Amino acid sequence: MGKSITKTPATGTADFNFDASAPYAATVLEVTPFPTDSNATIVVNGQPTARGAIATIPFTGQTITVTTIVTAEDGISTKTYFVKVSRNGSNVATLASLSLGKSITKTHSTGTADFNFDASAPYTATVLEVTPIPTDPNATIVVNGQPTASGATATIPFSGQNLTVTTIVTAEDGISTKTYIVKVSRNGSNVATLSSLSLGKSITKTPASGTADFNFDASAPYTATVLEVTPIPTDPNATIVVNGQPTASGAIATIPFTGQTLTVTTVVTAEDGTSTKTYIVKVSRNGSNVATLASLSLGKSITKTPASGTADFNFDASAHYTATVVEVKPTPTDPNATIVVNGQPTLSGAIATVPFTGQSLTITTVVTAEDGTTTRTYTVKVSRKDPINNRIAAIVPTSSALNTDVTEVIVRQALSPNGDGNNDVLTIDGITSFPDNTLRIMNRAGSTVFETKGYNNSTKVFDGRSNNGTMQTAGTYFYTLEYKDNQKTKRKTGFIVIKY
Repeated sequence: MGKSITKTPATGTADFNFDASAPYAATVLEVTPFPTDSNATIVVNGQPTARGAIATIPFTGQTITVTTIVTAEDGISTKTYFVKVSRNGSNVATLASLSLGKSITKTHSTGTADFNFDASAPYTATVLEVTPIPTDPNATIVVNGQPTASGATATIPFSGQNLTVTTIVTAEDGISTKTYIVKVSRNGSNVATLSSLSLGKSITKTPASGTADFNFDASAPYTATVLEVTPIPTDPNATIVVNGQPTASGAIATIPFTGQTLTVTTVVTAEDGTSTKTYIVKVSRNGSNVATLASLSLGKSITKTPASGTADFNFDASAHYTATVVEVKPTPTDPNATIVVNGQPTLSGAIATVPFTGQSLTITTVVTAEDGTTTRTYTVKVSRKDPINNRIAAIVPTSSALNTDVTEVIVRQALSPNGDGNNDVLTIDGITSFPDNTLRIMNRAGSTVFETKGYNNSTKVFDGRSNNGTMQTAGTYFYTLEYKDNQKTKRKTGFIVIKY
C-alpha cells in the first residue's frame, strides 16, 4: 500500500480485514495486489488491477477504505480484502511561542478561546507583526485569516483603539485545533492638557467661566488683524487642533481677527486617541473709546462758532463768496481714531477737500474711536459771505467820485497759515489793480516752491503750501513779483517770513 504503510489484521465483514495508518501528508495510496493464482483477476476500489501492478487511490479525508476483490480463474469463486487506512499525523495543536512585535508583551486573561491574552501597543502603531511558532512543526497556522508558516510574520493592520488577533493552530492529524486570542489595546498616554497657550505679543489671558474644560478671556489691540496662537501640550505626543487647524507643539496657528470679538477653540487629544481637553479663549478688542477731535480747521479765513443741532458737536461758519472748496483738516484727540469727512476717509491732520457749489454747505465729520464702536459727529454749516463788491456797486454807482484804484503795490512780509483767520495767506496790497501779474516764491536754496499768475489775495493766494500741496516749514523765503502797469512791466523782490 505504499511506503511506510503496514497492515495489521482486524475484524470486519470482508473475507480478510486489516487496519493501517498513513502519514498525514499523504495524498494518495499506492495499492499493489499479488493473487495466489496468477490467473485470478483483481479489482481495487473499482479499478481492474493486474498482478503486481499499482492501483493509485486518492486519499483526501482522515480515513479511507481500500476494497480489493479477487475473482478466481473459474470466474465464480471470490475473496474480498478490506483495509481501513487512517492518517497517523500528530494531534499536537499548541504554539511554542506567539510574538506580536517589538515592545509588546502579552499577559494571560480569561476568554472563550483555548488560550487568551491581553497586550498593549504604542498609540502610533499602524500594524502588528504576529510571529507564531507551533510546538509541532507539522502543524498549520492561520492568523486573522492569513495562513502563516512557522516562524513567519503575519502583518495585521492596526487602525482603531483595540485589535483582536486570532491565531488558529491545526495539528498534523488535521482534526485537533487550538485557538489563541490576543486583545491588543493602544497604550498611549491619556494626558490631554496644555502646559502653555500663548495668543501673541501683549495679550494676556484671564480665567473665565464657560462650557469648555478651560475657559479664558483676553483682549487684543483694536488694530489687530490676526492672532498668533502657540499651544504647547503637557505630553509631547498629544495632538492639537486650533480653530480647525492641526497645529504642532510650539508651532503658531494664525487666526484671522476681523470682528469685535473672536473665540479661539483649542482641542487637545491625548496620545491614547480618546482623552481630550478643550480650551476656549474669548478675545475682545481693547481699543480706546475716545472719539472726539482735538481740532477741526476749515481752511483759510474760516472761523467756526458753536451752534445748536442734532450732531454731537454743531457749528456755523462763513466762507468767501468766491470759494469753490472748503479744506477740512480734522485732528482727533486719540491718534488711533478714524475719521470720515462727508464720506471721505481722512487721516489725522490731513486735508479733505469738500466741493462748495451752492450758497451753503453742510460738512459732517464722523469720528470712530479705536474700539470701533464709539462715534462722535461734528456738523458745520458753512454759508457764503455777501459779495462786498456787489454791495458797494449797489450803493455807490461807478463814477470818478470813488477812485478805488491802488497805484502802490506792497508785499506784506509775514504770514501765519495756522487756520486762525489771521494772516493765513500772503497779502499783497494793491495787487488787484494789476491783474496781469506773476508771483514766484523761492526757498533759501533758490528753488521755486510756489508760482502763480493773477495773484488776487482771494482765490489765488500763497497759504504756506507749495504748488503740489506740501506745507512749507517755518522760516524765511524770497519772492519776485512782476506786474504790468499800463504797458510798463514792473518788478519787486524781497523776502517774507512764514510763522505758525
